[in-house]
Amino acid sequence: MGRRRDLYQSKHPFNEYPFEALCAGSWQPVESIRISHGRMIICTVDDRYAIEESGPFTNVRIKSRQATLSDCTCFLRPGVDICVLSPSEKSNGFGELQEPGWVDARISSIERKPHESRCCCQFYVKLYTSKCPLGSEKGVLSKEITLVGIDDICILQRLDSKDFKSQLYRWTYAEDCSLLQRSKLLLGRFLADISWLLSTSALYQIIFNVRSLHNKIVYEIFGRDGRVSFNTDNNLRTLNFKVENEVMIPIVVQHVPTKTSEAGIAFGEHESVLELFSDVMDLRRSKRRNIQPERFLGCDASQLNISSHTTGLYKVDKWNSIEEDTLPGLQSYTLMMNPADMQQQVLSKLYKSRYHGDPRELQLLITLGSIHPWLVKNACCASKFFSRDELMPLEKHKFDIKEPKVKFVLSLAYLVFQKEKVLIFCHNIAPIHLFLEIFENIFGWRKGKEVMVLTEGLDLFKQERVINQFQEPGHTSRILLASMDCAQGISLTAASRVILLDSVWNPSKTRQAITRAFRPGQQKVVYVYQLLLVNTPEEEMYWRIAWKECVSSIIFRKAFVEDPSCWQRNKLEDEILREMVEEDKSKSIHAIMKNEKASTN
Repeated sequence: MGRRRDLYQSKHPFNEYPFEALCAGSWQPVESIRISHGRMIICTVDDRYAIEESGPFTNVRIKSRQATLSDCTCFLRPGVDICVLSPSEKSNGFGELQEPGWVDARISSIERKPHESRCCCQFYVKLYTSKCPLGSEKGVLSKEITLVGIDDICILQRLDSKDFKSQLYRWTYAEDCSLLQRSKLLLGRFLADISWLLSTSALYQIIFNVRSLHNKIVYEIFGRDGRVSFNTDNNLRTLNFKVENEVMIPIVVQHVPTKTSEAGIAFGEHESVLELFSDVMDLRRSKRRNIQPERFLGCDASQLNISSHTTGLYKVDKWNSIEEDTLPGLQSYTLMMNPADMQQQVLSKLYKSRYHGDPRELQLLITLGSIHPWLVKNACCASKFFSRDELMPLEKHKFDIKEPKVKFVLSLAYLVFQKEKVLIFCHNIAPIHLFLEIFENIFGWRKGKEVMVLTEGLDLFKQERVINQFQEPGHTSRILLASMDCAQGISLTAASRVILLDSVWNPSKTRQAITRAFRPGQQKVVYVYQLLLVNTPEEEMYWRIAWKECVSSIIFRKAFVEDPSCWQRNKLEDEILREMVEEDKSKSIHAIMKNEKASTN
């Protein structure tokens, strides 16, 4: 058995029909994949089905090969995914037999029999019944067992994962594949190739034909500008790629017959980068590859000096942007707020609790309770601190807007709704969902319309759509609720008001959140509001962070730093904030401090 496995060949050349596509529930052989004007066109061999898509196909793969006797010995075993010929079924209405089709299945068990002139083993398989795209992990197998023979089995194939040195052909071999998910064609290097061909065909009206040539796959240059050139196998041009300095460079290969013999035609190789792709070369990489992008660096890099008396870097000036002189300005305020009655009861219960478990659970509940006491009820660890009877009364306070942070957010959003946009950052996700409901319940503002949400759970495409809509001047969105984890590397200059609902131990996250709005492209003065409750652990956290920053500045900058407790301002420069303080009849705002270090004017 060991010698037979050593002689087994897992790599195989392509045939004249290198691909297959799922059409009408059956895998149909495909002769080529045509790429024209940014679209992919797949035609089956008998021209019964034609599929056209603007993007890469999902259900297309390398054509499965017929199983042989050696496959039964060395490859086929229970648990291996295969392609089988399904039995004929009656059509509805006329009782006619439909043609059998090739469908995916998994081997459940095998009844082995001696191999004489041919394989007589019986394979018990379960067919895949789900319609999930190829490559999905959610394939569902039928509970029914189907009996098939070796003649009705095809082995799944995939492109050879190892690199090769051929300049004449792009792909030379296919290899056996035992899992259905891995048989997807549009993966890895082939997906990168197809993406490049789609972009080039859309920009330069070039037609490509991905097909088999001498049992190998090539990217044939089929025509340009609507003109189709009928190439022959003896005289055609194909596209290949070579890698230099980790950059994929397209090359054009001219297939020219050089010698004819009984064995066939040998082809010479003529490699050149034709004028046809003189402009396409820039597609391989962004033109910004040699240009330093304009980004917020946190400080002027030219002013970072190495002290002869210290072991690190210290900053000469403030942490503001290197272009702070060109920006309208930044005003940073810290608002110390008095908790509401229900809020005080919940927080007092947490302060007095003697909990010896994970301290992060206690910190989470304090952070949520500082925003709104109802959030404590839905926390997974709330039962460790409160009884069920203590949590039940919190439900009726869900839409209570007496809590100071909720009241401040609603007041500010209402006052600036017509003229400015507001960013609301929070470290946790639960307050974001609560504010969504409160905005809709109080003002009728809906998600996706007036209110946008940006959390780490969204995929990149949805995040980009949310950012673009919020940045669009004519869009109806006025509020963006975002988690702190999304406050990196994005530009939200449409907003001029930033609200920080809670505190984090890492001050760089706070700066990252602020600089989403205060960055190049901002046309208005940015106002930042850090909301804290007095006599709570988050106030203690805030003072500890401020003191550490002061000590750090004294050590590394050798500069005098004013005590943060002296930042309180009697005269407010922010007109909106001054108006809110004047209308604060419940005295929810205990004190207001202006961070002179962070502010620019």
